[in-house]
Amino acid sequence: MTLSHIQLNTPKLEEQVSFYEKYFDFKRKPHGKGFFLWNKSHFLMAVNPLPEAPVMPSWFHIGFRYETKAEVQALYDRLEGDGFNVGE
Repeated sequence: MTLSHIQLNTPKLEEQVSFYEKYFDFKRKPHGKGFFLWNKSHFLMAVNPLPEAPVMPSWFHIGFRYETKAEVQALYDRLEGDGFNVGE
């Protein structure tokens, strides 16, 4: 079995879609009031507007697999350099 998609909702639609495009190389396609995002691995994210941010558990996250530690470090450095606190 392969996980094929995830549905995310956000009050900051453009900001969230742009984040996944910029840092994770997703491409966007309009869908209804939101977007479908997909990457080179054919993973699909549906991102839709929501008036208020949903309350998510503190442990919620989405993980992306990279082939090398150097790729992970490069992304970490890029995110940190752009002001994101991504932890360890």
